Amino acid sequence: VFAALKSGAIDLYPEFTATGLNLLGAKSAFDPAKDYQTVKNGFEQQFHITWLDYAPLNDGYALCTSQTESQKLGATNLSQLAPKVPQLTLATQSDGVTFFDDLKSTYNFDTSSFKAVKKVDYSIGFAAVKSGAANVTECYTTDGSVTTQSFIFLDDDKHGFPEFHPAPIVRDSVLQSDPGIKNALNPLAPYLTTQVSISLQQQVTQKKASGTSVSEAVKEVATSFLQSKGLL
Repeated sequence: VFAALKSGAIDLYPEFTATGLNLLGAKSAFDPAKDYQTVKNGFEQQFHITWLDYAPLNDGYALCTSQTESQKLGATNLSQLAPKVPQLTLATQSDGVTFFDDLKSTYNFDTSSFKAVKKVDYSIGFAAVKSGAANVTECYTTDGSVTTQSFIFLDDDKHGFPEFHPAPIVRDSVLQSDPGIKNALNPLAPYLTTQVSISLQQQVTQKKASGTSVSEAVKEVATSFLQSKGLL
């Protein structure tokens, strides 16, 4: 998508701050405001692309386990999990490995520290923990099914994971020709929190379960949300 934006095939799209850092070849400061300034300045200088306001929503990586396993391990955060890691099995997709390896500097463990690592599809990770085949699994911070499956997020108490905050990015030339884009999109940012994202996804799921198509469900939920905030 970024290539399409640079080439002019599209004018704007929502990007994540951590993904922006990767595109710049930069490392996270593990501070959302600092990471945002890095991508904002870097994209302007290198690509003549503007980052509009970023949302507090963090669609990032986390480690999860079942409530039962959490009690057995005596761990509700990553600091408590850390000394137990060499005895544990991790279920993960390949996309999470890099970010788990980043935990080394904060918690002194990475993917290789686990007794075993099972590469599985995302949903299978939860099943692996339920069956006892794994102790912890990769999860996304916006995944509402974590709580509905009686799982918990192991709190990243030392902020070892980079955060993925979304923001619209737009070519400078497009913004110059239509400055109203900024005024139309920036007011939305503060309303998009992680909990709001989870709630909106759950509303879409409920509508789908009642027979509404995915596209229509998304449209209805998004429209209702924007209207409730006076943005539509």
